[in-house]
Amino acid sequence: MSFLYPNGQCGVTVNGRDLSEFSAKLLAAYTMGACQAETDTFQGKNRSTLLLLGQTWGAMEIVLPLEFWGQSRQDTVNRWTAFCQAVSGPVTLDLGDGYEYACAVTDLGTPAFIADGYLTTDVTFRGMRQKPQVTISTETDFGASIACASTFPRTDCVIRLPQSLLGGADRVSVELGTNSWYLEHSFTGSQELVLDGVNKIFLLGGENITAKMDWEDFPYLTPGENPIGVTRGVEISYRPTFF
Repeated sequence: MSFLYPNGQCGVTVNGRDLSEFSAKLLAAYTMGACQAETDTFQGKNRSTLLLLGQTWGAMEIVLPLEFWGQSRQDTVNRWTAFCQAVSGPVTLDLGDGYEYACAVTDLGTPAFIADGYLTTDVTFRGMRQKPQVTISTETDFGASIACASTFPRTDCVIRLPQSLLGGADRVSVELGTNSWYLEHSFTGSQELVLDGVNKIFLLGGENITAKMDWEDFPYLTPGENPIGVTRGVEISYRPTFF
């Protein structure tokens, strides 16, 4: 059984578009698995201690059982293919639970006609549970701390040093958590430095300088407080991410 809100919408949106825009609705309750874990342990023969060697957390699986309807079989297929186009790239799902899910489709299911105007299928996504982007600015030179609201172990973030803060400098260094980044360069007043942990790239005035910087990892935040040290002011943006 599926439900529609009084305004005709079903309350589930795909990239900001309600399913009703595709003449679709949930045929039954959606299912959502937990974040996938890959865990390596060592116990030893007849030993009482389980030693954790390593653990990696992945995305969760979300399955939407959908029904599409139209005036005819062709009309229904047209609406179905429009939905497929809408989910063919990065997808943000809003399931009405207060979170957003950054997803990608892994399976469009096996569409089946239960009548000429009705098509059903299960669409599967892999994604992360998130909140809208948070941006934090600090003018502290050293000793500042960035609070991360995530519960997921590592949340990718973007560190941005505005052009107004770089003009005239001949080097810049940034420390965040246990990672650091360093660049020697004669900065002009029109250059902005972006350390992008989301897209895995470093940019200076729009130019890729990843190979020119001294670095070990792309920026990320861990749950709780993250100490940060910079030679000048910094702006950090991230999307709080949750198990």
